[in-house]
Amino acid sequence: KGMFVNGSAYFQTDASAVIKDGRTYVPIRHIFEVLGYSVSWDNETKTVTARKSGPPIETVKGWSIPSPAAGALGLGMTDIVGVMTGFISYDKAVSLRSPEQIAGLNTVGIGLRNFSNDRAIRLNSLSFEYQVLKKSGGREELVYQKSFPPFAGTLPAMSGTSTEMKVDYWNSKTVTPGEYVIRLQYPEFFTGTDVRSGEDVKIPIGENIFAGTVTIGVDKR
Repeated sequence: KGMFVNGSAYFQTDASAVIKDGRTYVPIRHIFEVLGYSVSWDNETKTVTARKSGPPIETVKGWSIPSPAAGALGLGMTDIVGVMTGFISYDKAVSLRSPEQIAGLNTVGIGLRNFSNDRAIRLNSLSFEYQVLKKSGGREELVYQKSFPPFAGTLPAMSGTSTEMKVDYWNSKTVTPGEYVIRLQYPEFFTGTDVRSGEDVKIPIGENIFAGTVTIGVDKR
């Protein structure tokens, strides 16, 4: 149950397209919201009303479906929007001689979900930053950082979008044995517009929205 808009993935969970008697039936609300309309249902008259609420959504550049990643951490939720992170966590030390472990650490995923049943949210530009810090003498030293492509676009009701970033940091030439912390830096608020009402939306991102940081031991074995 899902669709692509301008090459970007959007998901819906309540209905899917159906072919019947040679015709294709699609969930009208999601289609109209993508085209810039708000949709309402009158249960008494059994009618659907669509009103123009803004321009069609634009391509969410740089965002796509990530490949599944075991060990994903951190589902954070606000009142409307949720964030999922895809850090890889290993129980034992990571070996710099293990291509599989290094490939996992160099692939990071993050996703946004709109949990509202009836509110489409047009988000302003939103950026996240991946950080690697090395533990030394009880302190954490920033040794690497890289930003995800900024997100700006509309999340229809009960939909989501996600992306995958290649970090290209974990390798035997760059990383020395020791303890490392992986952390995601994020803004204080989501800001945007409620597509239906046109009202500004400001959603605080709490300090505990992500499931902490990931600490990884590294050796050369």
